Amino acid sequence: MMPGSDLERRCATDVADTYRDTLGIPFRRPDERGYVSAPVLHFLWSRPWDNNALNWVASLRPSSVCVTDGEVKLNCKQWRVTVYLEDDSRTIKRIEQEVEVGLIGCSCGYDLQYGERA
Repeated sequence: MMPGSDLERRCATDVADTYRDTLGIPFRRPDERGYVSAPVLHFLWSRPWDNNALNWVASLRPSSVCVTDGEVKLNCKQWRVTVYLEDDSRTIKRIEQEVEVGLIGCSCGYDLQYGERA
């Protein structure tokens, strides 16, 4: 199969279609996996960083939480949640979680952010 071919794209979509069911189907983790920072909890963006926001962050079951108004270390910590604050150091600019993703039909986690295919 040629990389990027229509057949390859259909095969990648077919895997997703196997989960169409009204009761849910047990998930089988893909053999190939990668990592990416995914935006999460959009409804908290532009709201204050407070106990309510922290309660919602807890729902993500993070391995650690980093709250910053600027500098972030680029060491990858799987499941870490990073809360980026505005210049006022109180308002949430965005929230991201470092997650493990399947690589069905793509070559790395970075490709998922930009809709690329392997």
